[in-house]
Amino acid sequence: MLAVRIYSYGQLWINDNPMTKKNIPQKALVLNAATGKGKIADIGDSKILGPVDYALRLTEEDDYFVFGRGILSGSSIPGTNRLVFCGMSPLWEAFYISTLGGAGVEFFGTGLNYVAIKNRAAQPSVLIIDRRNDETIFSLVPAKKSLYTGKNNRILTTYRLQENLFKEYGKDYKKPRILATGPASHHTQSGAILSSNIKSGNITSVDSWAGRGGLGSKLVQQHNIIGMVFGGDHVSNNENLRNITGLNELFQKKFNEKYHKVVIANTGKYRYDEALKTGGTFGVNYTLLKKWIIYFNWRSIYSGDEEREFVHQEFILNHYLRQFNEETIKPKCQDSCGEACPVVCKKMHGFFKKDYEPYQAGGPNCGIFDQRAAEKLNFEMDSLGYDAIEAGNMIGWLMEALYIGILDKEKLGLELMPKFDFENFDVVEDSARNSKIAVEILRFITFSSDSLALILRKNIRSASLYLDKIYSGRTEEKKKKFTDIALFNSYGGQGSIAPNQYWVPGMFLPMPTMGKYFQYYGADFLPPRDLGIKSSERMVKELFSDNIALCRFHRKWSEEIVEDIVNYVYGTDIDLYSHHKEIAKKIFSKYKGTGFWEPQRVIDVVYKYIEKIARTEKKDSQAHAWLEKFNQDKDKAAKEYWQEMLDGTREDFE
Repeated sequence: MLAVRIYSYGQLWINDNPMTKKNIPQKALVLNAATGKGKIADIGDSKILGPVDYALRLTEEDDYFVFGRGILSGSSIPGTNRLVFCGMSPLWEAFYISTLGGAGVEFFGTGLNYVAIKNRAAQPSVLIIDRRNDETIFSLVPAKKSLYTGKNNRILTTYRLQENLFKEYGKDYKKPRILATGPASHHTQSGAILSSNIKSGNITSVDSWAGRGGLGSKLVQQHNIIGMVFGGDHVSNNENLRNITGLNELFQKKFNEKYHKVVIANTGKYRYDEALKTGGTFGVNYTLLKKWIIYFNWRSIYSGDEEREFVHQEFILNHYLRQFNEETIKPKCQDSCGEACPVVCKKMHGFFKKDYEPYQAGGPNCGIFDQRAAEKLNFEMDSLGYDAIEAGNMIGWLMEALYIGILDKEKLGLELMPKFDFENFDVVEDSARNSKIAVEILRFITFSSDSLALILRKNIRSASLYLDKIYSGRTEEKKKKFTDIALFNSYGGQGSIAPNQYWVPGMFLPMPTMGKYFQYYGADFLPPRDLGIKSSERMVKELFSDNIALCRFHRKWSEEIVEDIVNYVYGTDIDLYSHHKEIAKKIFSKYKGTGFWEPQRVIDVVYKYIEKIARTEKKDSQAHAWLEKFNQDKDKAAKEYWQEMLDGTREDFE
């Protein structure tokens, strides 16, 4: 092991909540990247239950990058070993939370609950954390250039960096975990953080990502840390964490079943849905979407049910989904993120992990309906270290701009034009063509020094406004604006984030945290104020998962019993709902600034949603009333609808 700095434990801060036997013992490493020095300290605040609490507290003092595990990590309960990343997002420009599966197992071994990083290292560095013989040791090590750069000083891929870090530092651990970034984190605001499970001394193809919010970009650009390696031999002395008998008693009391059966019964979508004969987010979502399918940069909202039903049947069920079911579901090619979890949600095909969101944003959204073509684009997005939802959203937007003629292919260094309509679409050949174009667009954005590439690296909001400005003198036939066809949620002056791939108004709410699932995203119609209220309630429950570091795939059972588990394990009497409602209030009070929808396409997404609901649900008088308003004056109705949502989201928090 390299030379390290060892620091004794001390009090992190003194406040009105001194440590008592009811407090949950926690420790944090606070690191100044500029000096490489830091301290490991006890957290003496009963109001801090998890990484979100801790990060919100620290961001009141400085711009920290915080990550950590939950207070149930190390337990026998599946889904409790996520690693949670928090801080001010360079993409969204507000406080953000992003989570990554499985890595809490190895981080638990360090004996730390959290790491908080401030300031910037003088040169690209790697953070090393280990625990041996009851001592937690750490070092911020300047990275050898060969670790992260290749020919012509080009930043290496996330997978290559992960492998290099494993070879360089992994031998010092019994079982390490590695966090790696890639070119997107160095050059754009959409960089993600990669961590793959390691088994029997080998990095597996089962990878996990902290993608949303660009926190990989924050780690690299603001702190000059390109990766981390951690692990250790820490073992908790809290027997309740691993007391299966005690845990089963809690589950028996709440659900009248042992916890293993409860978990299996409530995670069918992610494991295997017997009724649908498929599983995972990819299999279940694509089976059920039908006329709600999104494709060609959401242009599908303007199509009729008949076309969408045709595309779903011919391109999805008969091809894209069929490939997945035959190659992944039938042979049971599945695994967990790295913890002992019976859900085995990681649906694999060789090296490729198949989830709905990335294979939708970098699939049908980009005119790709074939697994081989989608694998090429998704592998490129992952290798370069992008948040796949953000990257797929950007690419789909640019492909539509090419297709409708407001952007010339030469501007992106392309030779081919995309096939971006379903007429005479060849599901294999045209998907391959679109995939090739999408990969070239992504490489152009990441590596080109062209002025257009530089603006595209920021976010889709800035890029669309920029392109509208420089093309303001376009001819009449090219008069459509770039902002007209863009899809994004905006925050403050320049922040934005791509929507999740669901055709529902909940994905475009005026809330301080978007791009996650802090909203109600069912397809059933709710009046906008009710939708806002229900989404704020959903945010509180989702904060349970993020702050306790519980996988949200387990939310059906965990939200009902996690409070009982925490209080049983630690002998506390905590009201988790009230606690996390206070977190939500703090976020709402501090991070405002969401303005009315800028892109015309977002207004149309909501309008066409209401139109479809009204046509399907003929007895829903409120849906019909809203449709009438949109038909009479779309922009006026959209502002009223948006204001109603805003009032609903803030009703219980202000």
